[in-house]
Amino acid sequence: MKPRIPRDVPTIVEFCKDPQLLGLTLSPAQETLLRATYGLSLDADQLELWRLCTGRATYSGHPFGEVTVVAGARSGKDSRIAGPVVCYEGVFGGHERRLAKGERGVIPLVAQDARATKVAFAYVRDYLMTSPALASMVAEALANEVTLTNGVRIVCFPCTQGSLRSWSIPAAVMDEVAFFHFEGATNRVLTKCFREPRKLVGVIEDMRKTLCFRSFFSPTARR
Repeated sequence: MKPRIPRDVPTIVEFCKDPQLLGLTLSPAQETLLRATYGLSLDADQLELWRLCTGRATYSGHPFGEVTVVAGARSGKDSRIAGPVVCYEGVFGGHERRLAKGERGVIPLVAQDARATKVAFAYVRDYLMTSPALASMVAEALANEVTLTNGVRIVCFPCTQGSLRSWSIPAAVMDEVAFFHFEGATNRVLTKCFREPRKLVGVIEDMRKTLCFRSFFSPTARR
């Protein structure tokens, strides 16, 4: 049977859970984070998690262009949030429609060093290459990037000066941003990693989404 590709654009949660797409399981906290990032509806339990994690009394229900996540070790930052988001934006973000002729959209996932970059990219590559419905959308898979048939590239970079220059960036993920400076990056590099996605989006600026992750370590982090 030919794999089913949804005719309508799925939500980020449907994209994660559908066995024909990523086929992932999500914890209540992970699903709430994804729902809130994209402005999806929250049920009573998810609203309680929203209030607990954000300190906000109400939920607006609109998508956020920029999200900063402080999460514990082994909380699924890469496997359930960062990886799925860059895959979703690459496949269903519609960014290719806002590119000029010959222009290539790049969705970067920036990590603190080369080792962390490989860890994050492994999720992205495996999700796309092993998905029954998405594997056919992979035009080329290299050591640190995947090019999709719609022309969008998902590229993983270490946090180095110049790594984000000269790209048209509709969406970006900064992984373990709290450790960028400690791994040898200067403040100038750190500032560039935040500013470049905003400066270079050009005609696709209205579609950008930036997620920033930093870890905290706690004995209760897995709960």
